[in-house]
Amino acid sequence: MIYIALSFLVGILWMNFKVISTSLFLLAFILATIKNFKLPLIILMFASSILSYFIIYSYTQKETKSQNYLRNHPMVRNDVTFKSLENKQKYTTGYLIYKNENYKFFFKTKMSKTYASLKNKTCYIKGDFKFDNEHPSITISSINLDSCKTNGHFQWIYNHQEYISNKIYHSGVKYPNRILALITGNTTLINPDYKEKVKEIGIYHLLAISGTHIAAIILIIHQSLVRFNTPLFIIKILTICVLVIYAIYTDFVPSAVRAISIAILAILLPKSLRKSSLNLLSLIFIIMYIIYPGYIYNIGFQFSFLICFFILMAQPFLKNLTPIKSLLAITCIAQFGSIIISVYHFNQFQWIGFLSNLLFVPFYSFLLFPSIILFFITSHLISHFEIMNRYMAFLYNVHDLLLNLFYKLSHYKWYIPDLSEKQLLLFILSIFIVYYLFVHQKVFISLSVFIIILSLLTFTNKPSYAELTLFDVGQGDSILFKTGNNKTIMIDTGGKGDENKSKSISHHNIAKFKILPSLKRKGISTIDYLILTHPHADHMGELPYLFEHVKIKNIILNSDGFPNDLLKYIIKEGKMKNIKIHEVKNISQINFEVTKLKFFNTFIPASSDKNEQSIITLIQYRNKNILLMGDATKNNESILLQNYKLPKIDILKVGHHGSRTSSSEEFVKNIQPKISLISSGKHNKYHLPNDDVITRLKENGSEVYDTQDNGELSINLDDIKTKIQRIYQRQSTNAREVTQ
Repeated sequence: MIYIALSFLVGILWMNFKVISTSLFLLAFILATIKNFKLPLIILMFASSILSYFIIYSYTQKETKSQNYLRNHPMVRNDVTFKSLENKQKYTTGYLIYKNENYKFFFKTKMSKTYASLKNKTCYIKGDFKFDNEHPSITISSINLDSCKTNGHFQWIYNHQEYISNKIYHSGVKYPNRILALITGNTTLINPDYKEKVKEIGIYHLLAISGTHIAAIILIIHQSLVRFNTPLFIIKILTICVLVIYAIYTDFVPSAVRAISIAILAILLPKSLRKSSLNLLSLIFIIMYIIYPGYIYNIGFQFSFLICFFILMAQPFLKNLTPIKSLLAITCIAQFGSIIISVYHFNQFQWIGFLSNLLFVPFYSFLLFPSIILFFITSHLISHFEIMNRYMAFLYNVHDLLLNLFYKLSHYKWYIPDLSEKQLLLFILSIFIVYYLFVHQKVFISLSVFIIILSLLTFTNKPSYAELTLFDVGQGDSILFKTGNNKTIMIDTGGKGDENKSKSISHHNIAKFKILPSLKRKGISTIDYLILTHPHADHMGELPYLFEHVKIKNIILNSDGFPNDLLKYIIKEGKMKNIKIHEVKNISQINFEVTKLKFFNTFIPASSDKNEQSIITLIQYRNKNILLMGDATKNNESILLQNYKLPKIDILKVGHHGSRTSSSEEFVKNIQPKISLISSGKHNKYHLPNDDVITRLKENGSEVYDTQDNGELSINLDDIKTKIQRIYQRQSTNAREVTQ
């Protein structure tokens, strides 16, 4: 069965990874020849690859058509099923099912108790699809409560789920959301900051339903019934029933379906057919893929099967180890499996995971999850079980103590730049060589080779050319200049919100989904200089997030334009994180390598318009002149032309997102930019960029590119070819396909 599963994988990979797919096919064919497989089996393998390809091709075509239809017909006037609800301060969010697909929704009203009962009900709504980023979501304008109805056969399970959730929420236990998340696998219940910490230290997989969870449930059922001399066939029937109900509880998340399916097959099949765990895993992989091909794009699905495959392959090695050595070995093997997914999807090696999993895997397996199951059972009988509440609080206090300890270490990032398909193939082969050495007890050699491979990928794969990148941050600004030796200058951070509300700048994740992934793809973990042009939230709203996730060495700003509380916050964070804060008025120029950074004093102190306090920066790299205008107005441009002799500009970052308040006729004629870059959001309420500004730039011979049309823009500054060929849009993966 393992060879049929590999053949299915060949067909899946052919869609996007033809070199890897071909290599895997040749490997499977060679192994089949060595093992003297009969011709019918070889034909079946070949047919499986073709079938698999057509399954994934058909699914992809269907999804593409669906996405295009939604973009052209964004209006929703239909029945949807609410799967989760969460009240925020001024709105309600959650997930719903529309035409058999999951979407995040926003309802611009805080739901009352009447609305709160909508979970797992189907209702008629009015709303619209929004495509502000690659994550399609539905903004609901109204819900017809009279149309709501329950959902058939599973409603009693959903009712019980609602009942026990309410009991746990009102039990007085600490962190009821975390408890429910571990029971149901619904990580949307968890506080985002807590979830971020768990991800950063490499233990996020422990929040997913896994074989450990299922094994604990089976053990509790078996041990409880055996004590009453229950016949084995009844124990099996009850266990299967509980596991099926639990699958519904978890809303059939891929990791849970995998673990539960394997458990049920192991219970039903005779010993002669379940000797090979790899065959069971392979069969479940094929069945899940055929039933719903979209599973293959789910990162949880990928992690779950690959890690499980690595561990099962190592069973002959693991069974001879002591429990302690086995734990250490499984932790390393799981990391070998997960690193392939992490490097491809996240451009990151979470080295801290080697250490954190040594403590957290046994903590979850033997303490936390069994205790949560016990708490879940007792919650049906006792509403306020004080002893149990204190015990759970103690466990989570210990958990959070360890979590915060490891989180401090996680600030040392290890990013790996984008790999070509051939590099990815070599990396996968290298990991399997490391794995082979490890299971043959050459542990030191294996780990040494592992570190060497990752180091080579990190330090030899970084682009050696200078590059300018305009991040796709919507209606905001964030720009990165990188030298050939990977010195980095970032101008602004992007963001949303009201800069007059001090807390608002910490509640957005543009940096998380736009800036940080791009930095990882480039292998950048340190910003040498961060220039904050002015204190508007669309230019510096993501600063708190970057403080926590990127090492920043220096910050340059014009303090006169900043409110006192915001300036104090930046200075405080700078001291805590050893960041030097520089006043731009004290710096006229910064030189490094073949690059000059010039700052122009065009500020208008008497103006109440913060845009007129913007820092204007000229980057001179070799024979290239790059002028970055921030949100400077025509008044600033006039001062700039009067006080400074500007060179002809190769690349202009157009001021104020292409607003008519910037880019005057005189200014554009004077600098004659060859390329003009504009950062603006789709369907922004200001209707930027202004048509007159675009026309003015083009009439003066400038090629104009806008992030709302082109996405993220990058220019290779060392390329002597036509620059337009070096500007690209990175296509984001559809959020409905890649989930975690």
